Amino acid sequence: MAKDKKKKRFRWLRTAIGNWLGYKSITYVINHPHLVRDLKQSITDYINAIQSFAASVSSLKSNTANLRNQLDKTQKTMEEINTSVEHFQYKLEPRLARINELEEHIQKELDSIGSPTNVKK
Repeated sequence: MAKDKKKKRFRWLRTAIGNWLGYKSITYVINHPHLVRDLKQSITDYINAIQSFAASVSSLKSNTANLRNQLDKTQKTMEEINTSVEHFQYKLEPRLARINELEEHIQKELDSIGSPTNVKK
């Protein structure tokens, strides 16, 4: 019961202090409108940043999917190029072997021309 009397006794003081703080807060906001304007601008900027980030993430997803498709196409093209190169090398091997034989024959002929044993008198 003693506590109830203390609460009742200082209730008017608490009410007066609360009213005074509320009045001062309202007058501050009224006298300083930039606080509300800045807060509104900050919230607007934050929302715009989130929307921009969401758009960037969406763009990243679509670009990643596009890159994967292009890499798949590139892989197929690279396989075709490798197959063509292997086929070309397969067809080229007999020709290279013949060229090497002719080169060896020409080298032997040049060596025989330059050697002193075959000089005619």
